[in-house]
Amino acid sequence: MTLHVKNVLYRYHDALDTRAMLNIDLLQLNQGEQALIIGGSASGKTTLMEIFAGVRQPTAGAVWLRTHSLYRLLPVDREKLTAKNIGYMPQRSQLHSELTLLENVELPMLIAGKFPMNLARARAKALLGQVGLLSDADRYPSEISEERRKYVAAAKTIAAMPRLILSDEPLMGVNQTDGHFVLDFLQEMAKWYNATLVVTTRNPVLASRFERVFYLADGKLEELEHLTHRKLAPFANNRHVPEFWPT
Repeated sequence: MTLHVKNVLYRYHDALDTRAMLNIDLLQLNQGEQALIIGGSASGKTTLMEIFAGVRQPTAGAVWLRTHSLYRLLPVDREKLTAKNIGYMPQRSQLHSELTLLENVELPMLIAGKFPMNLARARAKALLGQVGLLSDADRYPSEISEERRKYVAAAKTIAAMPRLILSDEPLMGVNQTDGHFVLDFLQEMAKWYNATLVVTTRNPVLASRFERVFYLADGKLEELEHLTHRKLAPFANNRHVPEFWPT
């Protein structure tokens, strides 16, 4: 699914603080593209992903999913559109504590209305099997580790076969092995469904895995066309560059 963003501005709600947290002139991601957004802590990555996901309205500007202007829709219509077309994985897993792992993965399919209950259950089991947790299907989120909750969240994110997959810092809070397993899974599923994938991170080492890479600082989004030392050099003295940015 094509994601098109134009003149998106997001300001703090504090009346005493009129700074623009985000000021994105133009962004277009075509169906099937995989993009990485690199930014430091408090750079606005999560806010930007929430705007893409349809859960945080920008102060100004437009976000289109294919031909739909997301924030010109009535809230109920926007919810229907995003449920069918967007899979959003926040930093924290946000699994429902009162539902089993199986029920958590089923839920987005039932909300989207894409699958009857029996097929949703069968697909949820298959996805849990893919992340190695089928034997834990009847357990609750509190009964498994944070790393395993990330696995379930990834399965839940792609369960309804979304056309746009958003993952906010999937490596945060887990070890490198588990983090890369989650990222591998999301990238493979995106390719399988020819879905657009957007991932945020503070770790520029991930850049080699993506065809398009963006850098977010001072509210601006800049695409890095070629990850060479020459291209990265101008960012080396930027105070917003993470301490592990290669120089």
